[in-house]
Amino acid sequence: MGGGVKKLFRKIDNRSADYDPHHVGKVRRDSSYIYENFLYTGGTDVKIYAVGPRYAHAEARKSPVVDGRVVRTVDGKELRYPVILSPTEKEICRRVCLIFKQMVCGFDLLRCGGKSYVCDVNGWSFVKNAPKYNEDASRILRSIILCIHRPYSIVKSLSIRSIEEPDGGNIHVSDFDIACDLSQEELVHTARKFGTAEDDENNIQGDELRCVLAVVRHGDRTPKQKMKLTVNQPQLLNLMERHMDAKGKQAKLKTPLELQELLNITRELITLTQKKYRESEHDKDVSKDLIEKLRYIRAVLEERQFSGVNRKVQLKPVRYDTNENGDTVCVEALLVLKHGGVLTHAGRLQAQQFGTQFRTTMYPVQSSGGLLRLHSTYRHDFKIYSSDEGRVQTSAAAFTQGMLDLEGSALTPILASLVKQDAILLDAFGKGAEELIQNSKENLYSRLTYDKQTDKSYHVPIRKVESTTPVPSSPLEAKSDSFTLEEDHHTASSADCVKPPADSLSLLKSMQEMIKALLDTLHHMVEKELREEEELEKAEVNSKSEDENNSPLNKRSYSALLNHPNEWDLDPKRPCQGEKVLLLYDRWRKLYKGLYNDKKGLYDCSKIPDIYDAAKYDAIHNSHLGLPLRELYLVSRQLANCVIPGEYGTEKLLKRTIGSRICCQLLGKLLSDLENMRHESLLVESQLDSSEDEEDQVAMDIAHLEEMHQLEDESLPHLDNGEVNEEEETVHRLCPKSAAGINSPLRHVRTRIYFTSESHIHSIINVVRFAHLNRLDLNGAVSLLSDDGEKLIENTLELDYLSHMVIRLLERKSLPIEDPDRFRVEIIFSPGTSYDPFEVNNESLKQDHALPSVPAVPIHADGVNLERLNELLKPYAKIPVCTPLPPTTRERRNGSEHLYSPASPNN
Repeated sequence: MGGGVKKLFRKIDNRSADYDPHHVGKVRRDSSYIYENFLYTGGTDVKIYAVGPRYAHAEARKSPVVDGRVVRTVDGKELRYPVILSPTEKEICRRVCLIFKQMVCGFDLLRCGGKSYVCDVNGWSFVKNAPKYNEDASRILRSIILCIHRPYSIVKSLSIRSIEEPDGGNIHVSDFDIACDLSQEELVHTARKFGTAEDDENNIQGDELRCVLAVVRHGDRTPKQKMKLTVNQPQLLNLMERHMDAKGKQAKLKTPLELQELLNITRELITLTQKKYRESEHDKDVSKDLIEKLRYIRAVLEERQFSGVNRKVQLKPVRYDTNENGDTVCVEALLVLKHGGVLTHAGRLQAQQFGTQFRTTMYPVQSSGGLLRLHSTYRHDFKIYSSDEGRVQTSAAAFTQGMLDLEGSALTPILASLVKQDAILLDAFGKGAEELIQNSKENLYSRLTYDKQTDKSYHVPIRKVESTTPVPSSPLEAKSDSFTLEEDHHTASSADCVKPPADSLSLLKSMQEMIKALLDTLHHMVEKELREEEELEKAEVNSKSEDENNSPLNKRSYSALLNHPNEWDLDPKRPCQGEKVLLLYDRWRKLYKGLYNDKKGLYDCSKIPDIYDAAKYDAIHNSHLGLPLRELYLVSRQLANCVIPGEYGTEKLLKRTIGSRICCQLLGKLLSDLENMRHESLLVESQLDSSEDEEDQVAMDIAHLEEMHQLEDESLPHLDNGEVNEEEETVHRLCPKSAAGINSPLRHVRTRIYFTSESHIHSIINVVRFAHLNRLDLNGAVSLLSDDGEKLIENTLELDYLSHMVIRLLERKSLPIEDPDRFRVEIIFSPGTSYDPFEVNNESLKQDHALPSVPAVPIHADGVNLERLNELLKPYAKIPVCTPLPPTTRERRNGSEHLYSPASPNN
């Protein structure tokens, strides 16, 4: 590896290590020394600060072995970011405090190969500049002191009170958030000893929150765009050859250096083509068109910094020929430029505010801190998943920042440490979904463009998806004999639920004319912008100074991933998000050309959602430009409210079928989360009721923990290589069995957040909404939704950014474990930011461009329990067969081992 050693030392200014290339690195043998194997930690160390055996604050920092440079914040402090400890690490924290007999201490943790190692323990260590940690530590230390010297003074705080919920139910929470060295049972015993404890059994008969699951659409984004150009210039062909992939099919340019190289070539080609255009009298039109497209590429590349995932260029060979040496070379290629679709400053702000709102509305709020205290004291099992789209990942990270009240401008540390990408779960469509969607589009587009006078439909035919194998009516590969779906599209339950406007064809024509008027306005703005650019080009001395001063690598522009929304600034003379007027004009011009085919006289209705998306984006972000958008927005919205939901089925049963085939993986994961949480909850309670001592319970906890890990791992779809990343999946998991011996098991809550795209939101809501229809296996199946909830969904015309559905699982411990009503389910829904930007009379919209979210409301019917939810949704979910856990103490005592086995497709 080159030899030498890395010498570590205590921080001196901004250095903590130096590399010595001349050190021989030999083992010293002149005395006794301890040598340990080097642990590869991925460049990150974890600093843990414990206050008692049940509270710890964990922060990650860059390891000094990386480059020896200490990364500091603007105020000179070492840069750190919060992390969540694994269950094994939480048990390590407890044992360090007890074994070293240090109630307040700090130690370093190294994560290597899926395991954690303690490398240093320091007594009496506190977190610097952390107000929340200081508040927590003061509360815990006060409780410890009072428990020892004046236990009667805290007993009164042990009474359990009720919090009234909007639906009339009660959630019982403890006023005293236990974090000291006494267990819940010991404190209750202390309370009884002093005669001040109230009737404990009567105080814990209410509903207790167990699980919160949410499926969320990403935040506000820029319009997605694509440009194609056939090129034969030697500079671009050589660039393609240098970056060609191993298979020789294409060259992908995504890194900053690759895009900068393309930008330099584009600038050179613009200069050469302009010179050729002025000097030559031939091919004027060809040169002019090439200059226009090269300017477009340059405008996109100069739009913002080359950071994050916001642009991608592909160069694909199209035509080959033989050169003078007889070698076959590429002489023509297709350049594909994809850009847009990135999270805006408003999208990040919306996601962060939604996270804060989610924390305060979905969890019981108490004086001792609610979710944040629950999270920091090991009793919150939190994971957040996203698809692999950049806007979805950034939305998930911004939501996490708000939900956990994290600080910092850049979301990169949060994205790297807390957000898990899963394209199979949140992106991929199930088998047969695409074919049914195309059929629905064909049906819908025919009705939208139908002309009664000619008795014909004027729409571009839909490309058919070839299906070589029959698709089952259920997403399960093998249906249970007891389950049958009646897919009769002529029944009342299968009535048409998508009705196009009566004058849809005339609306299309009106929309076409409005876009043309908008293009005329933008064309004048483009001409003005190009004249200004030409004047600047004439003033430049040489291309070298241009590259150095105008390179996107040196420009500072807003990025939702790297910058806080407060760092965004609007130029009143330019479009928002750094977009040039040329790009704005070209975006609308492509929509205008794509909407209507002049030669064939046909409309492409698939462009309607894109037109509505662009109209709403410009109405929100570019209202300061004074564009004629009001009427265009209203007409496009009227058409889009029919097209977008209609693409996922025009009839109720068809919506359910398409939805199940799109989100069967996600739906299976949700049901698995709920079932695993139910089993986990009963397992903890059975251990508390057993006669085993605490040490034996901890031993049982560790054994059961590994099997709980296996359960959730098996509930996740496999990765592309067919393997599950075991290390990644167990980093942030909560150990409920350790919680039984350390913290109150009544306060353990599991949270799973799934950020995805619009298709999965439509799909999962359609399945939940229509799961009960034509179910021959169930006698008199009743909807999961209430009448008010059904009306709300029916009247919801748009599932906008941050639309979401939340499932909450609550346990009523006063009921027997065999009672199906012991676990109650709530379903909560919001259509997201589905407001009309022209009707929102809010000055803040002009300042931050962030539409507010529609408040979430419960839509579930009365009496929905977990058993009923499983009964209705399981046939549409793809649930892996999980290995049942060993029977709990209570199960062994009652001889009912079969009651708590995890759900599978076969039972």
